Amino acid sequence: MPDKTITPPNDTEQAPRFLRRKSTAERLGVSLTTLDDWRNPKAKRYRPDFPKAIKVANGATCFLESEINAYVLKLANECRVS
Repeated sequence: MPDKTITPPNDTEQAPRFLRRKSTAERLGVSLTTLDDWRNPKAKRYRPDFPKAIKVANGATCFLESEINAYVLKLANECRVS
């Protein structure tokens, strides 16, 4: 099983940034409903490869900005190949 540990940044790296649901949806150009459907295994629009959410203070749902950026690049590359 791959290691899912997030390591702290060194001096040349930026610290990981969290994006809230609304910011994530805006960055992806989708509604909050679509974003939630992509995460819900029972939804027709479920995307099992979508980055997993992280619960932070007070139960807020966030995503790692780096994982969202990587997902966007993955989608772009898939569109270019097809």
